[in-house]
Amino acid sequence: TARELNAGAGLGRLGARVRAWGDVMRVLLALLLVGIAGCGLETPTAMTEFKKGVEFAEQGDYDTAIPCYTKAIRINPNLAVAHFNRGMAYYKGEEYGDASMAFDNFAKLFPDDTLTSDALFWAGESYRQGNQNSLAFRRYNRCRWDFPASQAAKYARVRLSLPEMLQEFEAEANK
Repeated sequence: TARELNAGAGLGRLGARVRAWGDVMRVLLALLLVGIAGCGLETPTAMTEFKKGVEFAEQGDYDTAIPCYTKAIRINPNLAVAHFNRGMAYYKGEEYGDASMAFDNFAKLFPDDTLTSDALFWAGESYRQGNQNSLAFRRYNRCRWDFPASQAAKYARVRLSLPEMLQEFEAEANK
């Protein structure tokens, strides 16, 4: 009958829709897997390396912490805290040249991060400890100019009152 033919046609359309839905689901699953592979699976490994670095740094083993942070950064270059902590490990390990470069790099890569004011302050400290007072003076000033309400700016203002920083102020003023 006509009714049975319409019902059969309806089932055929339903079957086609189910097959089409299956195709859609396979495409979505493929896209999801590509997305996960492209931007998510490395992060747990990066965090694992970062956490190892933190553990070594807390024990005062900065020479071992630095490669852990570096590996975390290689895996996930956007893990800002790994960049910052690597700078701190260099600083605490008294590798002031590497520390200053790490903090400058942090400020360049993550200008809007909440740790940027701290990175500028610690770049200044690193340069000062490495007897590069002109660069220290510039980092302290940038910290207080760019982040005037931050705690780091408060400390930068204190550092700018040190005799060697006052000499830098005089040198800059006389240029």
